[in-house]
Amino acid sequence: MNSIKNIVFVDNEKKVLKSLKRVFYPMRKKWAVSLFNSPHEALEVISNGGVDVVFTDLKMPGMNGLELLQKVKSISPSTLRILLTGQADEEANQRSVSIVHQYLQKPCELETIKEVITRADRLQLLMENDNLSQIISQVDSLPSLPIIYNEIKAKIDLPETSAHEIGEIVSKDIAMSAKMLQLVNSSFFGLRTKITNPIDAVLMVGLNTVKSLVLSIKIFKKLSANIDEKIANALWNHSLTVGTNNKKIAEHEGISRKLQYDYFSAGMFLDLGKLFFLAYFPREYNLVLKLKEDKNISEFKAEKEIFGSTNHQVGAYLMSIWGLPGSLVFPCAFNQEYETHIEDEYNAIMSLYFANLFASENYDLPEEFNKINSKKLQEKVLEWEKICTEQITGFDYE
Repeated sequence: MNSIKNIVFVDNEKKVLKSLKRVFYPMRKKWAVSLFNSPHEALEVISNGGVDVVFTDLKMPGMNGLELLQKVKSISPSTLRILLTGQADEEANQRSVSIVHQYLQKPCELETIKEVITRADRLQLLMENDNLSQIISQVDSLPSLPIIYNEIKAKIDLPETSAHEIGEIVSKDIAMSAKMLQLVNSSFFGLRTKITNPIDAVLMVGLNTVKSLVLSIKIFKKLSANIDEKIANALWNHSLTVGTNNKKIAEHEGISRKLQYDYFSAGMFLDLGKLFFLAYFPREYNLVLKLKEDKNISEFKAEKEIFGSTNHQVGAYLMSIWGLPGSLVFPCAFNQEYETHIEDEYNAIMSLYFANLFASENYDLPEEFNKINSKKLQEKVLEWEKICTEQITGFDYE
């Protein structure tokens, strides 16, 4: 997979562009940065292809940032689209959810901009299939389980329904939760800390905005009836079980109650890439399942053969594009490489790996212990197994 090389900045304030030029000059051998104070001139360059990331200011004369990114989405859909804004505008916020990948608050620290590029670059290198990464870049939402989608549609417009009730419904769905966290962590809300709890996300965004997203903008959609219902139900049940396991392990290890939701959401989103496969490549995903059975190999090896990347890598890449917090992204991205992160002390990657393992029907703990030399850590893993397998982890959506 090619790394990020070509970056475009658009801002009508020349002093901003001058600062950017100075900051990115030392990295000129790694990144080719083009600066424009005219959206029209920027579009001419972008239309020639090869632009990996576009940063644009929202408030510009002639063509605002949203209008520019809408055109970029049309002519170069795989380009990462980032909007910089200093003003909260609920209408613009709602219109932007299917256009913008990430939002940054102005004035924005230049180090933050560099961090966004570096993080996207790091995760893009995990993607070995260029065509797949380009398709992922074009995804603005994922489908929801029909029973949950129908539930939120039925309750969203009832006068007695509260924001917390809607938040409870959203928190049961992988796709809705991811989209709400993308929205609430945008610059429009100006939050100093990242939100990782889907219920908090709904409360922060507000019931009226969620109503508009569901009823007018229709950012949430139902999983196709062509998808095997048994596979879909199993995916949702497993995802919520992994999230619950991960939160339980975090609680056991003394992680604060507030941060425990990082662990729950990371667990729930671990198989986000599998949902992407189901939604966009159902035929190829069925080949993965067949290959797994025919060759008696792991699902990850089968995914590598068919897609070139695992569902964990794909999900992490999508979360990164959407600007979800790193505390959710990186444990998912490196989940299958947990043995390279083994330490005597607890860490988020190890926690998620074993939360997922203990949500599986069949697992071989002695085999896992071959990768762990620390007796102390082996004992800790046995404690995790006990708390994960004792709790009620089923979420029946059949």
